[in-house]
Amino acid sequence: RRPLVGRVGEIEAVLRLVDDAAGGDAGALLISGEAGVGKTALVREASAQVGEVDVLWAPCLPLTSLAVPTMLAATSALRQIDVSAGVRY
Repeated sequence: RRPLVGRVGEIEAVLRLVDDAAGGDAGALLISGEAGVGKTALVREASAQVGEVDVLWAPCLPLTSLAVPTMLAATSALRQIDVSAGVRY
Protein backbone atom coordinates (compact mmCIF):
# COMPACT_ATOMS: atom_id res chain seq x y z
CA ARG A 1 0.00 0.00 0.00
CA ARG A 2 1.37 3.38 -0.95
CA PRO A 3 1.46 6.06 1.76
CA LEU A 4 -1.26 8.67 1.62
CA VAL A 5 0.31 12.11 1.44
CA GLY A 6 -1.32 15.44 2.27
CA ARG A 7 -4.65 14.14 3.58
CA VAL A 8 -4.19 14.48 7.34
CA GLY A 9 -7.09 16.93 7.70
CA GLU A 10 -9.43 14.80 5.62
CA ILE A 11 -8.53 11.62 7.53
CA GLU A 12 -9.07 13.41 10.85
CA ALA A 13 -12.51 14.58 9.66
CA VAL A 14 -13.49 11.02 8.70
CA LEU A 15 -12.21 9.69 12.03
CA ARG A 16 -14.24 12.31 13.94
CA LEU A 17 -17.39 11.19 12.11
CA VAL A 18 -16.63 7.55 12.90
CA ASP A 19 -16.02 8.46 16.53
CA ASP A 20 -19.35 10.31 16.65
CA ALA A 21 -21.09 7.29 15.13
CA ALA A 22 -19.48 4.96 17.67
CA GLY A 23 -20.91 7.26 20.34
CA GLY A 24 -24.42 6.91 18.95
CA ASP A 25 -24.64 9.83 16.53
CA ALA A 26 -25.45 8.25 13.18
CA GLY A 27 -24.36 9.92 10.00
CA ALA A 28 -23.24 9.49 6.44
CA LEU A 29 -20.25 10.73 4.52
CA LEU A 30 -20.03 11.55 0.83
CA ILE A 31 -16.57 11.91 -0.65
CA SER A 32 -16.54 13.28 -4.17
CA GLY A 33 -13.94 14.36 -6.67
CA GLU A 34 -12.47 13.71 -10.06
CA ALA A 35 -11.32 10.23 -11.00
CA GLY A 36 -7.88 9.40 -9.64
CA VAL A 37 -7.63 12.05 -6.90
CA GLY A 38 -7.50 9.48 -4.11
CA LYS A 39 -11.07 9.14 -2.83
CA THR A 40 -10.81 5.37 -2.40
CA ALA A 41 -7.32 5.64 -0.90
CA LEU A 42 -8.63 8.18 1.63
CA VAL A 43 -11.48 5.90 2.71
CA ARG A 44 -9.20 2.86 2.91
CA GLU A 45 -6.63 4.73 5.01
CA ALA A 46 -9.23 6.16 7.38
CA SER A 47 -10.91 2.74 7.68
CA ALA A 48 -7.56 1.19 8.60
CA GLN A 49 -7.17 3.70 11.45
CA VAL A 50 -10.56 3.35 13.18
CA GLY A 51 -9.59 0.54 15.52
CA GLU A 52 -12.34 -1.66 16.95
CA VAL A 53 -15.19 -0.13 14.94
CA ASP A 54 -16.70 -1.87 11.91
CA VAL A 55 -16.77 0.39 8.87
CA LEU A 56 -18.95 -0.33 5.85
CA TRP A 57 -18.13 1.49 2.66
CA ALA A 58 -18.75 1.00 -1.01
CA PRO A 59 -17.70 2.78 -4.17
CA CYS A 60 -20.38 4.64 -6.08
CA LEU A 61 -20.91 4.97 -9.77
CA PRO A 62 -20.64 8.35 -11.50
CA LEU A 63 -23.81 10.42 -11.44
CA THR A 64 -23.96 9.90 -15.20
CA SER A 65 -24.93 6.28 -14.44
CA LEU A 66 -28.37 7.17 -13.12
CA ALA A 67 -29.93 4.19 -14.93
CA VAL A 68 -28.35 2.03 -12.21
CA PRO A 69 -30.42 1.55 -9.01
CA THR A 70 -29.76 4.42 -6.61
CA MET A 71 -29.16 2.16 -3.61
CA LEU A 72 -26.47 0.08 -5.34
CA ALA A 73 -23.65 1.46 -3.15
CA ALA A 74 -25.60 0.87 0.07
CA THR A 75 -26.54 -2.63 -1.04
CA SER A 76 -22.91 -3.33 -1.85
CA ALA A 77 -21.79 -2.13 1.59
CA LEU A 78 -24.45 -4.14 3.40
CA ARG A 79 -23.32 -7.31 1.63
CA GLN A 80 -20.00 -6.96 3.48
CA ILE A 81 -21.65 -7.56 6.86
CA ASP A 82 -20.69 -10.86 8.42
CA VAL A 83 -23.89 -11.71 10.27
CA SER A 84 -22.20 -14.72 11.84
CA ALA A 85 -19.93 -12.27 13.70
CA GLY A 86 -22.88 -10.99 15.75
CA VAL A 87 -23.67 -7.73 13.97
CA ARG A 88 -26.41 -5.90 15.88
CA TYR A 89 -29.05 -3.70 14.27
